[in-house]
Amino acid sequence: MLGSGVIEYISQGGLLVVGAMATYLAFKYFKGKIPYHKVTNPRNHLFFSKIQYEKIAHLPSIRLKYNGVYAPNRTTMFTNMLDDKFDIWNKCVWDMLNEATINKATGYDLEILSNKCIKNIIIGYESKWKETGIDKNIIKKFNLWHSEHIKLLIEAISFICLGDSYSSIEEKLNAILEIHKVLIIITIVDVEKTLGDMNGSLSGKKYKKLILE
Repeated sequence: MLGSGVIEYISQGGLLVVGAMATYLAFKYFKGKIPYHKVTNPRNHLFFSKIQYEKIAHLPSIRLKYNGVYAPNRTTMFTNMLDDKFDIWNKCVWDMLNEATINKATGYDLEILSNKCIKNIIIGYESKWKETGIDKNIIKKFNLWHSEHIKLLIEAISFICLGDSYSSIEEKLNAILEIHKVLIIITIVDVEKTLGDMNGSLSGKKYKKLILE
């Protein structure tokens, strides 16, 4: 079952997962532009403030439950997993922006840079999670949940980079960042679903110095 904090946040956000799919289908089949906040410099995109907001304000408010009871140790693992993933995600996207801007990348070159960014995010969080003691079965289960959303991200980025809906590199980068921003909440839900799906198989396992409920 989703933690109450996750459910409340999705409700307040207007079912962001469904909204993301609707946005994607709209631009794919009707060839419309992905909406994004009008900023000249992609480095000022709301993706970066959104990811910091989630880390500082939202994640600490989430309380996961097991068998209807607050599970503090599961919640700690949940929060740590997302903190680490968000830090890596933020850095990889920032590096991609710098490289794309310096090289004035567009078309296939921008698609290659964006896909390298996604690959580095995945390698980064898997390595960090293993290093911090996240069980390999949790990582495998998360990747199963998350893979379809990553495929969606890659396909959307390909459309942005290779299509003719965006005329400048700034527009392309802002549109790419908008898709990344939508994926932030989806990622939170995917981590929670992972831990919820494993249910009792986590009970009694150690995470750092904690015993999971």
